[in-house]
Formats: sequence, C-alpha cells, structure tokens
Amino acid sequence: MTCNDRCYQITSSDSQHILALKSTHENEDGRIFMHVAYSATHRYNSELISSDDTDVFVMCLTFHADILAKLFQTCGTKARTNFLDVEKIAKSVGTNVRQVLIGVNVYSGCVAVIPFAESENLSAVKLLSTNNDMQQKSCV
Repeated sequence: MTCNDRCYQITSSDSQHILALKSTHENEDGRIFMHVAYSATHRYNSELISSDDTDVFVMCLTFHADILAKLFQTCGTKARTNFLDVEKIAKSVGTNVRQVLIGVNVYSGCVAVIPFAESENLSAVKLLSTNNDMQQKSCV
C-alpha cells in the first residue's frame, strides 16, 4: 500500500514500512514497476498487474526482460477478464518493435485508459511492426 511517498507491506499479521520503495513519482504507472521489480527480487516469481491502461501494457512490454519475474496483465470487462502473458506477447512483436513501442505510444497520444486490444492507435503499431525502415528511424 502506498501513502504519499511511503510504501507499506501489509500481511495478515503486521505491516512494515518498505524504505526501498520510497518514491516521489507523481504518476502511479512508474510506481507499479518499482513495486513489481522489488517484489520479484524479494519473494515472487510471477506478478499480476491489474490495469487496463495502455501505458502500463507498453511499459510491461518494454521492461519485462529487466524484471526477475514472469509478468501478466489483466484486461477486459467486469464480466470477462483476460490475463495477458507479457513475455509471450513481447516475443510475438519482436525486439525492434519493443524497443521503440514506448516512443510510439507517447507520439500517438495513446495515454488514456484504453484496452490495448481495442485501441484505435494500433495502426501505428501495425505500421511499425511491418516496416523495418520505420523501426530503424525510430530507434534512439
């Protein structure tokens, strides 16, 4: 649980302030990955991120290889929830696309809570995934 710049681990028996997760991030998207990376190095070998936010999904694809746990992300509706295997999707889009996808996400304006599979901004991703010249020009 986070409260301002502090983070607490809460169990059935106690709570503990986790100094390593102190953060002044205003945006919770970045905090999610701090928490995931921390828990992956301290206990868990898989992580479930509950978010329909496209930004979070793009960050999952971008950073999954740097996190020592298998990542899954939820998406869908209240009536039907899907669990995305981030590593499987990352492999299917390929390294070149993953390296520039976060920039395409920023440029395309795909920043609201939009389920990735239904995003109108997929045309940029499709163009990027099929055009090697575009991939090379987009790499920083």
